Amino acid sequence: MITVNAKVLRLAAVTAGQFKSEQLTGHEQSKTTSRKKTPAVIRLTLNGQTLLIRARSTGGELSIPVSIVQGTLLAADPPPFDVWTEAALLINYCHKISGTVTLDAKTSVLVVGTGQNTLELPLQPAQEDLPWEALEPRASFRASTLLDCILHVRHLRATGEANPSMLSAWRGLLLDGNGTALRAVAGNAYSVAICGCAYTGEPLRLLLPPGELNGLLAVLASEGDAQVQLFSDAAGSRLELRGTQGHVRMNLMDHLAFPQYAKIIPKGHALSVRVEAEDIRKALGQIKPLLGTARNEVQLHVKEGRLELRCQNEYGTAKTEVDAETTGEGLIVFNHTQLTRACSVKGPLTLSMSTTSSQPALIVKGAYVVVVAVIKPQVAA
Repeated sequence: MITVNAKVLRLAAVTAGQFKSEQLTGHEQSKTTSRKKTPAVIRLTLNGQTLLIRARSTGGELSIPVSIVQGTLLAADPPPFDVWTEAALLINYCHKISGTVTLDAKTSVLVVGTGQNTLELPLQPAQEDLPWEALEPRASFRASTLLDCILHVRHLRATGEANPSMLSAWRGLLLDGNGTALRAVAGNAYSVAICGCAYTGEPLRLLLPPGELNGLLAVLASEGDAQVQLFSDAAGSRLELRGTQGHVRMNLMDHLAFPQYAKIIPKGHALSVRVEAEDIRKALGQIKPLLGTARNEVQLHVKEGRLELRCQNEYGTAKTEVDAETTGEGLIVFNHTQLTRACSVKGPLTLSMSTTSSQPALIVKGAYVVVVAVIKPQVAA
């Protein structure tokens, strides 16, 4: 019998239960598929003092380590077990438990309990291990650094949004590295987010599918500041990320289909605004009630020493000003929602823009970089 944190166990079970390999976005899964849903089955493996929550699919495998509660660690390793059970039953039981739960594997059931009650989960038949070809080591990262990098940009993944034809090229999340610096890149119809970090290894270009992203993040989170190794094939079609205990294996999407994001980054910044992120978010919130319903547009008037934000609809016009350090003057128009997301960081931001680019775009630079496409070309102030 072992004791683990109920919330940690539930989160691992949720992530494992959602692990899939269809490589479809949320929009495509809901609109274009009609697969019959079957209960998710997960695998719990205890080996030594580590519990692994595992899942597998036709194209990958996930193994999330869950720590045994420190006060219950035994001098001798508890008897190992390796069982399969339905994820939903375990998740529902742990949902309202704030403390710890015990796990004890019997012949035909997995007993999950607290001091007040227990639940016997029926065991499911063991599933056959799928073959996985050996991959070459390509890179080494600090797990927490890669985790932060992906979390900064994942909110811009193009899943389940209004216009799938515009978003099809932006599916997934790209890892683009030159051997020393890695970029995590995600985008949608309005903007592309880029976050960089250092790594050691070979140049790589890998496109992560949406279905397995949570599993990858769970493994990275469990590893903390430890080093993790990334393996892939030469074509960039398969990936394995392995830490000290957990690992994830997945089929990748075709990275050649991902847009050439570097081409939309403007060169030369005739317009520049330095402003606090909190100030511009407050300003965007103040004018939001009068946003036009058709285009969701907000106008940014760059003036000397200040930035004016304005929007209008059939009922009137709303505007507010923010003190800022500015270079140049002009008027540019953006999507309100995407600009708000781009500014969703703490501390000072630098907003810069080229006035000569054929496809004007604004760079919002804070803890990471977000390039926001302009809805309309700028005009004279």
